[in-house]
Amino acid sequence: MKTKYTSTFIGCALMMLAVVACAQQTAPPTAGDEVVVRIGDEVITAAEVEAMVGPSLVKLRQEIYTTTVGELNAQIFERLVTEKATAEGITREEFLAKHVDGKTTEPDEARTLPNRTMQNRVPLPRS
Repeated sequence: MKTKYTSTFIGCALMMLAVVACAQQTAPPTAGDEVVVRIGDEVITAAEVEAMVGPSLVKLRQEIYTTTVGELNAQIFERLVTEKATAEGITREEFLAKHVDGKTTEPDEARTLPNRTMQNRVPLPRS
């Protein structure tokens, strides 16, 4: 009987320790709360750094986005062309010649004229 109470007591004690340990854990910091630098007692968080440098990084982030999307679209195109060419039993080059090259035409003069006119335009003097 003594063993039964002892094991129950030990089980309860372990459970209490687990509850206390869980209660003492702090929540993980969010991305903006992450400490980047400590200077004595002061800290600089990732959110503060973002606020400082964010506006000057807009152009770079746009370039990263544009490059990523462009490369992703190129990969999608290449894989789809390869898949379709294989399904038709022809090479990639034959597929492109059959479905793309044969259906495109050179732009006519009427479409290119406005562009040339704008390029050759002389700027008006400012008053």
